[in-house]
Amino acid sequence: MAAPYDPNWYLSTVVQSSAALIAIIGGFLVSRLVSLTSQRSEFVQKKSNLNNRRKSALQELSVFKRDQERAARQKHVSRFLGGASKNLLIPEPVPLPDSSLTTEDVKLQKKQDVEHMVKFLDDELSALVKLDEIRPGIIAIIKGFVALSYFGIVGVIYPLFLMTKNPVVVDALSRDIVFFGFVSGFVALLFFIIDLLWNLR
Repeated sequence: MAAPYDPNWYLSTVVQSSAALIAIIGGFLVSRLVSLTSQRSEFVQKKSNLNNRRKSALQELSVFKRDQERAARQKHVSRFLGGASKNLLIPEPVPLPDSSLTTEDVKLQKKQDVEHMVKFLDDELSALVKLDEIRPGIIAIIKGFVALSYFGIVGVIYPLFLMTKNPVVVDALSRDIVFFGFVSGFVALLFFIIDLLWNLR
């Protein structure tokens, strides 16, 4: 006489196998999510620092340009007043020793340094990893969690629901549903892994 069929071993095997696979893939997804979150935070902070430095450099550069324009106007006025004094036979003021040459050279060098700094910051900003390049990784993680959620429902929750019945009676239809649910969840995980590897090319 054959021993009575006990469905518990079948359901518990499905649950344990599904839970093990979910734990492995879920651990990978969580670690990847933490890495992407850290990368995004670092990107935002670095971009903010570069933008602040660029803004400060542009403000300093605008100050240099205003000083140059003011100096040019003053030079133009001085030439005009010098010509007028000659026409009016007014003695020209005794020129003071020109000590502004060194100062102008320093200002010009500093302006060039600021322009080089602005160009450097622009290059750094354009070379910085864009947020759009982080988004595909987040989308892949969302796909992975969707696949894990489906696998959890068909491979863990539904078999556990069947095991809560007293007595546990699993007919052929329920066994087929559990089996095909487990297979479909496993295939969904495989497709997710294949898609992930394909995007890493």
